[in-house]
Amino acid sequence: MQVFQNAQNLPQEPFFDFIKVTEYCFQSTIVIGFILLTLGTLVHFRHSVLEGDMAMKMIGVIGAGSCNNETYELARKVGVGIAKMGATLVCGGLGGVMEGACRGAHEAGGQTVGILPGPDRADANPYVTIPIVTDLGHARNVLVVRSSDLLVAISGGYGTLSEISIALKLGKPVIGLGTWQNMEGVQYVTTPEEAIDAIYNTSAVPLA
Repeated sequence: MQVFQNAQNLPQEPFFDFIKVTEYCFQSTIVIGFILLTLGTLVHFRHSVLEGDMAMKMIGVIGAGSCNNETYELARKVGVGIAKMGATLVCGGLGGVMEGACRGAHEAGGQTVGILPGPDRADANPYVTIPIVTDLGHARNVLVVRSSDLLVAISGGYGTLSEISIALKLGKPVIGLGTWQNMEGVQYVTTPEEAIDAIYNTSAVPLA
């Protein structure tokens, strides 16, 4: 009995910290899985209703969260082209390149998905059709890449670099427009029109 009582008096904090970390990791896995399942279901429903039962086409646009007018216009033109080809545009949902691309797709009647780093849908730019909140911070970059069949990188800093690297690691095609240079595996273009042509010519993404 004395041994049992002594055991009860031992410090329990490390054990409970381990339990908390384990529960957090488990809950995070469930949340990420639910986000991906919901995103896939919504886009599949949209394509089934509006365009028939066809293969989903998810084109990611990644880039700087703030940019000059010239870069914004490049992103907008890429967004227009993605919408016109009938694909869904995926991005991080915030400003800069992400907003420019979403604006172009929105103006062309396309669908836009914004996978947000925070917990508030109000953070999405006004041209996001489907805002997905994650509260995962920069870790949401993985979701942007995973949700995309192909990615177009426009300008960008270290966050964009991480997304390019993740995409290449996963074997996803990356088209670069005014972004990080000399990266093996990136197909570089100089205009939005060339970027759209590159999407069409990428065999990994069957486009109607």
